[in-house]
Amino acid sequence: MKSVSPLATEAERTRADAFRASLEAKGRTKNTLMAYQSDWRVLAAWHSKERRRPFDLMTLEPGDCTRYAERLARSTATSTAVRRILFLRAYVRWSGVGGAVGREVESLNIPRVERKGPLGVPTGILKKRLEGLRRAPLRDRAILELLLFGGFRASEVATLRREDIQSSRAGAAARVRAAAGKGFRERVVPLSPRASRLIRSYLRERTDGDPILFRGKRGKLSYSGVYRLVRRYFKTTPHRLRHSFATEYLSKNPRDLEGLAQILGHSSISTTWSYARRRVDELARSIGRVRY
Repeated sequence: MKSVSPLATEAERTRADAFRASLEAKGRTKNTLMAYQSDWRVLAAWHSKERRRPFDLMTLEPGDCTRYAERLARSTATSTAVRRILFLRAYVRWSGVGGAVGREVESLNIPRVERKGPLGVPTGILKKRLEGLRRAPLRDRAILELLLFGGFRASEVATLRREDIQSSRAGAAARVRAAAGKGFRERVVPLSPRASRLIRSYLRERTDGDPILFRGKRGKLSYSGVYRLVRRYFKTTPHRLRHSFATEYLSKNPRDLEGLAQILGHSSISTTWSYARRRVDELARSIGRVRY
């Protein structure tokens, strides 16, 4: 039986793991890390096939990076090709590869990607899907309410704890922990009155003492669990619901980019606007104006 050659050398695997750890330490999200892992495997597979030996970044030769970028341009979507070329550049820089290969990767042509606005779900479809939620379990309705009327990321919903739900005379809010959001930014997001009621009703149903806010069949609800839930009810992705919220928020609050940036957890709109902070009760009134 013919033996299968390994994809990469042990030294290369160790290097790739260290690069991933460095990105994780900088606060890169789980999705970004997964995408970069995929990019590394594509690069390793291409190079090992070209050279007929396990991949090692330190064995790159002049011309390799150019041929790889050209192959990506021919065989993948432009946005994917751009990401994989940028990954290669970042990986080469981090690894300290210099000389002709270092200069080559810095001069690679980056395909232009046509910039389009964030794509949300059409309002008509949202209304129809929302009507079908009336008989859904309380947990599912509460999760979808946070995504569609609060702009939460799926990973943020999955990591919420009971203690993160805060109540005051101004209304309820959720504390999004630093590790869940991009760039380790912690924030407080006001909850719509319906989200607050659904969460309270759902917790009254629970008989366990688990501190996790939303449970799955086997314990903590995962990112994949949230993703599947959105696919089941809305036939789309959690991020498109987030885009829908942002679009509708701005249509009702057209001058409130700062408030929206705070709700969504964006670090800044511009250098100046990054200093603008809004009170949670003011944001709650703005969220209350969102209608579909």
